[in-house]
Amino acid sequence: MAESHTSTVPPTEPSDQPPVVIVTRVGSCIGAEAAVHFLKRGATVIGIGSYPDRVCKLQVALAKLTHNAGKFIPCIGPVTSHDMQNEIIDLVKREGRLSAFVNNIGAYEPHESSTVEPIEQWEMLQKSLLETLPLLHRLRGLMRRFHCRVVNVASDDSTLSGLAPNVALVAIKTASPVSRRWLSIQESTYHLRRRRVQPATSTNYSPQANL
Repeated sequence: MAESHTSTVPPTEPSDQPPVVIVTRVGSCIGAEAAVHFLKRGATVIGIGSYPDRVCKLQVALAKLTHNAGKFIPCIGPVTSHDMQNEIIDLVKREGRLSAFVNNIGAYEPHESSTVEPIEQWEMLQKSLLETLPLLHRLRGLMRRFHCRVVNVASDDSTLSGLAPNVALVAIKTASPVSRRWLSIQESTYHLRRRRVQPATSTNYSPQANL
């Protein structure tokens, strides 16, 4: 009776696989900045965006950069879509190890001429924060396997913080310790104020908070 053939090729270790980073709302200023940050470091960036024109413009701009060592893969559509989530999961499994998930939840932009109340803007930010939970839930196995870091980022036009417009960035730690090499946006470009939230710690934010 013939013996079954068993492959002698050793399995690829997680450390040998190229790093993969997911960036949501990649067509925004902060999303694009995060994508460039990781591409410079040789990561494969899966950029999620709802607006095709913004994502396409970003893809064209990234193609012109000569210093990027990584690869950019656009995913256009709502992150809440089950089909979109399937596509992202397949991409992660194909491209390498999931190293970071940058959840870009948007910008808080209070203006006197705006018809939207500040509390409504904050509610929209909270909704954006929760939109990615189904995808994070489906990725939890890969995240545990590769010790993936999750960071929520949001911008503030700094009307309340006293900085120049669109330079304040808040990063909230929601997972394992964040590596500065991977997750710190260059402080020479943005004045950053980081607030770390330890696990099982409840922190209340308000529009009046100095971010």
